[in-house]
Amino acid sequence: MDQLPSAESWNIDCPFSESEEDRLLTAVKRFWEGVSVGTCEQAKISDHDSSEPILQLRSIITKQDRATTKVRVVYDGSAKSKDGGFSLNDCLQTGPNLIAKLLNVLVKFRSYSIALTADIEKAFLMVRISEHDRDSLRFLWLTDPFNVDSAIIHYRFTRLVFGLWPSPAILGAVIANHVQKYHAQYPKLVHSLNQSLYVDDLITGADTVESGLSIYHAVKGLMAEGSFNIRKWHSNSPQLMEKISQFEQGNERDSPMAQTLPTGTEPESKILGVAWNTHSDELSFCLSELVQYATSFPVTKRSVLRITASIFDPLGLLAPFVIKLKMLFQQLCQDQLRWDDNLQAYAAVLYMRSIYDDGSVEVRVIAAKTKVTPLKKQSIPRLELLGALTLARLSNTTLRLFCIGFATTRFGSKTYNTKLKKSANSHVMRVGDIAQAQLIQQICHPGELMHKSCSLWWKGPPFLQSLDAQWPINPVQEMNDEVQTELVKNQLQITSSLVNTSGNSQLSIEEIIDINRYSNLNRLLRVTSYVIRFINLCRSRGNTPPTLAVTTTEKNEVEALWIKAVQHKSIYIEFSYLKESTSSPPLCVEQFGLYLDDGITKCKGRINNSTLSLQSRNPILLPSSHRFTELLILQSHSKAQHSGVNDTLVLLRERYWILKGRQAERKVAM
Repeated sequence: MDQLPSAESWNIDCPFSESEEDRLLTAVKRFWEGVSVGTCEQAKISDHDSSEPILQLRSIITKQDRATTKVRVVYDGSAKSKDGGFSLNDCLQTGPNLIAKLLNVLVKFRSYSIALTADIEKAFLMVRISEHDRDSLRFLWLTDPFNVDSAIIHYRFTRLVFGLWPSPAILGAVIANHVQKYHAQYPKLVHSLNQSLYVDDLITGADTVESGLSIYHAVKGLMAEGSFNIRKWHSNSPQLMEKISQFEQGNERDSPMAQTLPTGTEPESKILGVAWNTHSDELSFCLSELVQYATSFPVTKRSVLRITASIFDPLGLLAPFVIKLKMLFQQLCQDQLRWDDNLQAYAAVLYMRSIYDDGSVEVRVIAAKTKVTPLKKQSIPRLELLGALTLARLSNTTLRLFCIGFATTRFGSKTYNTKLKKSANSHVMRVGDIAQAQLIQQICHPGELMHKSCSLWWKGPPFLQSLDAQWPINPVQEMNDEVQTELVKNQLQITSSLVNTSGNSQLSIEEIIDINRYSNLNRLLRVTSYVIRFINLCRSRGNTPPTLAVTTTEKNEVEALWIKAVQHKSIYIEFSYLKESTSSPPLCVEQFGLYLDDGITKCKGRINNSTLSLQSRNPILLPSSHRFTELLILQSHSKAQHSGVNDTLVLLRERYWILKGRQAERKVAM
């Protein structure tokens, strides 16, 4: 390996002007404070020191919006010597990523009634470096920092330095190891800390002031055992802040409470880079700084990319504005497109709809994702599938972070009841695997929300404020030419029948597939579809299927196959009578008005004169004790969000009538 940058490699120039003397004086004070508390120490000079790496003093950063450390000295571990070679970071491993996902932390933070944040004071400097590794953290200092000709002194850090690639991983490992020691004693607290700590920031919350104060004392005490001081507490609850402030003022000489919560002012805080007003409990974005930053660059494609990348919006709340910048950048990348050409984009947005006891409805945006279309031209159906896939992934990630249950989860998208090509149908299968929710016809496209008024974006389409029954119905549109291009030509014809090749007797599906091995109805139907497809492929000898995904037609056919097998086994007497009618009718035939419809036993009665759908007026009869019925009940119970027996039965009876259904539902789902 080449020689690391040494002291002789650096150009010692004075980087400070007269106007920066005040900042330099503050930096010098910070340095001597570090020496006094043991953060750094003077290094011994020996003959082999020329081969040791040297940290470079990169700059002195001033941030007036910081409540505590307004001036910070930054050391650059990636700096290289004037003759090239390796930097210190080039010789270090980054380590594992132990940082929680930013989106998950912020979404969880918004779910609390009472939010509570804090950070670890000088977290990196709380980690001590081994004696034999300290020479790798040497840096140069001047005897008189205001005189560039003064003698150079070698110092070295005894604590972890912010600016080195492995520092976040080391800090995360130390904190995780410390917290894990208390898992047996405080399991809930340890679990909460693992989800709430982002590097050195604590982002948590509670439902009551008492529980919030308990979290404060528990976290404060547990982290203090590892010499980590939790400070700079913020909350949207004035009562909680008043109690915390009393404890903090007694614990810290220079209390951050006195600085961050002055009387009569509006406190502003930041949650992982997002501005948060603790009095109004609102997240905000300062666009004036962005405008000033943007106007400092020339109008080029590079400038558009820099401005877009500078917008920090992990929750996607500025999606209506950011997407326009992304579309502009994409347009600039298209050499053959003019400036006035319209570009397409797709987006996904999640809304939480709450209904209160007084009947009022409140709708708020939770999170959103926006993407521009690929440079390769895509059809409208494919873009809608990509949008549905983005929505399914966003919903699957976000909803798991909430501790409460949702009565209903609904997706809005345009759907076509047809068979698509393999590449497009794979997206349909991936959406179905990720999202387990009710599908509603799309009324308002997310892209339309982004280009309309801000109130429409924040609160969703107006129909969300109405009752479910009053929601508009989007009629199924005819397939245009663009949709026709995505259809499968010469669709595979599948016949759902199983034949025993050793004789003339027909083989039941239950003799081929053991239904007791399955705990999910969709998985059972999918496996059965593949078995049927394999049989038909063996017969056809050469005709390959158009897609690997199970189509809706295949799923309906194998479901009917299972229903016939179940009815033939469990209600054989009624089935035989309906097929032959050679004896007196069984009791169930007269009681439920049973009849055969394409080989499936169905019910009819006085409800047949109602205005319900045909499948609700003539439901399929199923026994209560078969495994297929149990899987069907479990699926309906999950769709009903585990809300109870009555809601599950309502969903079931839209298509099926289960003998002793209430008793069977209690046995399976409770």
